[in-house]
Amino acid sequence: MNLNRHKLIQIAKPLGMTEGNFRKCLDGRKTQTRRVIKPTPVNMVIKASTDGNWYDADCVNPGVRIKPRYKVGDICYLSEPVQIIELWPMSNNCHVRHFWAPPKPKLAAQGWDTFCRRDLTERDLDRIMKRKKGWDAPTTARFMLKSFARHFVEITGVRAERLQDIALGGICKEGLSESIYDFKPATRGIDAWVELWNSINPKENTWDDNPWVWVFSFETVEATS
Repeated sequence: MNLNRHKLIQIAKPLGMTEGNFRKCLDGRKTQTRRVIKPTPVNMVIKASTDGNWYDADCVNPGVRIKPRYKVGDICYLSEPVQIIELWPMSNNCHVRHFWAPPKPKLAAQGWDTFCRRDLTERDLDRIMKRKKGWDAPTTARFMLKSFARHFVEITGVRAERLQDIALGGICKEGLSESIYDFKPATRGIDAWVELWNSINPKENTWDDNPWVWVFSFETVEATS
């Protein structure tokens, strides 16, 4: 799918990744992501309904709606660490550096391999001007503004499952291997997934906790100028 970048910016929702997973998305190795369901269900079976939501049948408050953050058809942008290098507030644009950007050979010699010019929404410009650390302070991926988005995906599937229910096919789609046949013995694939999950969720919702998770499938969307 190819869509105009301006249109994508208007409709896209943020989707955060670690740097490793971010790069796997760009090269097509990662096409799924798992996120802990909140509020966390307990001792129950999640029941899907026709309105696109799930309902907790056996928790403290039976029947409570559990709504996934993304639904099929949603467009999301991948967030990454950035820093504004030059800002022109009167014309609502700037030069921004993307820290996770792959180098561009033609510009690398000039030191501009990770820089690009971006138009700013009025809302994002207002946020930039109110920064306590200054408009040129680096920001983490979590706080990247939508105006700086470069990479987009479309949600193609949503389902709920327990974390430990992941199959080897799901592990591959999470970006750990290009083929399930790479896992010999198969337990190595599970071990790699457990290590990755626990590194991202070290304090709670670990593999041993076996939380309910949303499984979001997605595919890359190319942004045209």
